[in-house]
Amino acid sequence: MSKLSVYVPDDLLTQARAADPELNPSQALQDALRARLVDRRARPYAQVSDVLRQQKETAERLVLDRVTEAYGHGYAHGLFFAQALPWDAFEDFRAAGWDLRAWASDFDDHEYSIVNPTDDERREGQSLGWKELLGVAWEQLEIIPTDTDGIPVGVPAEGFADAVRDVWEGAQAVRTSERSVAGTEPEEGSATS
Repeated sequence: MSKLSVYVPDDLLTQARAADPELNPSQALQDALRARLVDRRARPYAQVSDVLRQQKETAERLVLDRVTEAYGHGYAHGLFFAQALPWDAFEDFRAAGWDLRAWASDFDDHEYSIVNPTDDERREGQSLGWKELLGVAWEQLEIIPTDTDGIPVGVPAEGFADAVRDVWEGAQAVRTSERSVAGTEPEEGSATS
């Protein structure tokens, strides 16, 4: 059997292993190569003309625009939630490995002190549940797809989780920067990445 060295960016391999901890990169590459070869060899008639190739590229751009829009809607919802959350909610999401389903499933059990982003006085102390906060978001933003538990799904879920994580990371960067200026070390257990 021939051996081949393949370059895989560290972040891609990390993401792939996070998605599938039992990933065998060699087997995954072999499967991908077989899938590409079988289709073309088994169907010699499956040739795409230049006109069809251009139509495919147009369709891909259109779908990518739709995916980008869906991601943006989810990101907007994540930013809306981020404005309402107390710090411990961010820490709980981080502790859940930024797994939106795991975090959202336990959200109501924590009875977080929520700041309603639509309240002009921004009173703290409200204990809005997940679905209540999502309902408030839907009054302000475009509705995004959710499952029966009200947890965002698909590409909007990716945008949602990325937004909350981005806000947390931004806040962490400021905290770390302020501590280094003040000459203090970050608290033990606090993440800086």
